[in-house]
Amino acid sequence: MKEIRRQIKEREFHKVYLLTGDESYLILQAKQLLLHALVADGDEMNYAVFEESKVDLQQFRELSQTFPLFAEKRVILLDRTGILKSGKEAFLDILNKLPDTTCMILVEPEADKRTKIYKWIKKNGYVGEFLKKDQTEKVLMRWVAALLAKEKKKIRESDVRLFLERVGDDMFQIKNETDKLISYVGERPEIIREDIEAITSGEVQ
Repeated sequence: MKEIRRQIKEREFHKVYLLTGDESYLILQAKQLLLHALVADGDEMNYAVFEESKVDLQQFRELSQTFPLFAEKRVILLDRTGILKSGKEAFLDILNKLPDTTCMILVEPEADKRTKIYKWIKKNGYVGEFLKKDQTEKVLMRWVAALLAKEKKKIRESDVRLFLERVGDDMFQIKNETDKLISYVGERPEIIREDIEAITSGEVQ
């Protein structure tokens, strides 16, 4: 994620991004960061989406080679389309002919690293692999502390650990429970053990 933020800050975009792995929260965050940076609000002329369905390769090819109108980039999002498995040689041909004005974002939780397409993207584009195993307790603790710090909330390390013990390691769940915790304490700056126990008991109205 740090590398994607750097590219956005420096406006150094690749032609192709592959977002993959089993940590769906981070994949979603990466996708939203890229789209926010590349697509202007309300721009439907230079942005196309293919979602969870078979991709018409001819339509896709034409879109990928069409220059943007009044914009720096034409952006194509392929979200869980399975094209890495189904497209094969035709998709590889499209990638080889991709103009610099087109940016393609592929979201595929599973990607075979042995395929020609994966190797092409690894060499010529950017592969962001987001894995649950990389989100250790220490990483998640820092993340929760950072979320709270944005709202000017303080919490002890032992209480962050308790919080994670009670809500689990799913990042969507952690984010939701953190938001509830922030709302629960209101203007009070410090979050204490009793707040965590109240929020995670399931009894808060």
